[in-house]
Amino acid sequence: MLLTMDSLLRKVLSQAHVEQNQHYPPHIYDEHFNLATKWLVDECAKIFPSRQSVLEVIKSFMEYKDVRVQNGIIPLPENHRHTIGISIFVAPDYSCACDRPEDFDNDPLQPTELEVKRARLKNRSISKNVTLVQQSEWDDLTSHPYKKPTLKKPIACIFADEGIRIFPEDVPVVELRYIRQPKDCKYGYAMNPDDTYSWNPATTAESEWGDTATTYLFKAVNTLYAMYVRDQEQRDAALELKKIGLF
Repeated sequence: MLLTMDSLLRKVLSQAHVEQNQHYPPHIYDEHFNLATKWLVDECAKIFPSRQSVLEVIKSFMEYKDVRVQNGIIPLPENHRHTIGISIFVAPDYSCACDRPEDFDNDPLQPTELEVKRARLKNRSISKNVTLVQQSEWDDLTSHPYKKPTLKKPIACIFADEGIRIFPEDVPVVELRYIRQPKDCKYGYAMNPDDTYSWNPATTAESEWGDTATTYLFKAVNTLYAMYVRDQEQRDAALELKKIGLF
């Protein structure tokens, strides 16, 4: 079941003992909801997968995609926000990394000999997780004279200016598991004669969260709402969120 923006707004206003919603303008609620969404996504990414319960909260934003490696670099999808895992496909004897048959660089009717080999191996390949390391570890491991990473123990490292680099560098394709960017939500409404407003689902850009996120989003939005009615500066909102301790 999806969490609706209207249901969360009602919870926040009932907690604040406010009968009329003119105390919480829709455009302010939009800002709070979207800020809380991005913050909750980031918090889930920090502790995934150490707690299985986080999966139930963040699953709406998780994606798995085959990404072709370009000169040892894994280009990030446009909707990428956090990497949560990488795997490669290798031959059972670790003689080479395997390709996806549908991802031929050349004309699929005339694949190269190497592409044919990799495609055939894919039918009996095994999946191997790639270890994400810090840049200092990357430098040490990739420059070691005889203990460099292999297909048995591949590594990857996030470089801000390049994306994700992988070693061995001749891996043709990876399965990238990541958390995507959330879309901006907007509360659709119609004004009432008494200056309150009513929810209009037809003009609402609805939440992507499941109801498992209700408790966490309520804490976040309720905190921001309390700050708003005290006329706190909006720039303090992000700092205040860190004090909640959702998990």
